[in-house]
Amino acid sequence: MTKKLIRSMLEIAIMVTIGVALFHKVAGLIGRRKYNDDIDEALTSKVSNYKGQIVIRLPWGKRIGMSSGPIMFLGKGVDTGERGKRLVRHEHGHFLEYQQLGILKYAVGVGIPSLVNNLRKTRPYYKQPWEINADLLAGVHRSDEHTEEAIEMGKRYFEYLKSSSFFSIAKNIWKFINHDLSVISEVQKKI
Repeated sequence: MTKKLIRSMLEIAIMVTIGVALFHKVAGLIGRRKYNDDIDEALTSKVSNYKGQIVIRLPWGKRIGMSSGPIMFLGKGVDTGERGKRLVRHEHGHFLEYQQLGILKYAVGVGIPSLVNNLRKTRPYYKQPWEINADLLAGVHRSDEHTEEAIEMGKRYFEYLKSSSFFSIAKNIWKFINHDLSVISEVQKKI
């Protein structure tokens, strides 16, 4: 991918994320209750909320989930069993990241690397630091993918995102997408 393409993707992701955040502010929380922790409702309703995050069940798609900050999208193929519940909790972990990072840092530090590596079919997908941290925040355990080293990198990556400026994160996005996380070590030595 060229830098121009990455820049275009970044601009689109920021516009979409800002649009979603505005929608979230205007629409308020959708669902029967302002706060719903019923994961089964999130998996079976077309539109609901899960712990303050809007959940939209798409009429198409495979077993996929995506969190655009305040809104979680679930594909039609997401089952209502344990696998689906783990996916909802994981995507909610991204919502928790969004709440702590804000819209721009979330889009650049989590959304774009996740999207690009998903399009590249990078595997194992949940071993990437931005995915591990979402699991950690949401209490999702993947013993087969979450080694102690991977968990530590996920924590360090998230701390880097929280402590760095948007511009620093944006400047290093290509490194993150290519799994060069050396910049994190350099920044944390200064902290």
